[in-house]
Amino acid sequence: MGTPAATLGSTRRVTLDPAGRRWAVIREPTGFDEESVGGRGTLDALWLLDRLLVIEAGSAAGPGAARTLTIPERDLLLIAVWRITRGPRIAGTLTCDSCHRPFDYDFS
Repeated sequence: MGTPAATLGSTRRVTLDPAGRRWAVIREPTGFDEESVGGRGTLDALWLLDRLLVIEAGSAAGPGAARTLTIPERDLLLIAVWRITRGPRIAGTLTCDSCHRPFDYDFS
């Protein structure tokens, strides 16, 4: 089924609600996990989270159960994955669809 959190290297417990009553544990993605993501859609995100969620008693979701989480909960987990792999800053350059000019973004 899945691997218990205690047997994994780098894991992170992510609080899913302001009161801290709901939480989940994710593991650091491997290169295989990253390379296996085929796109940027919802199903791709669910597939990745299903692989990265780990078993821990009392958690809101384990492996294969990402679809049971709310959209904001999944977003929190995806942000945690980003922070594990890339750090706290999000930066890049996009091209505006209207004026076709590039613009930079940078935030934490």
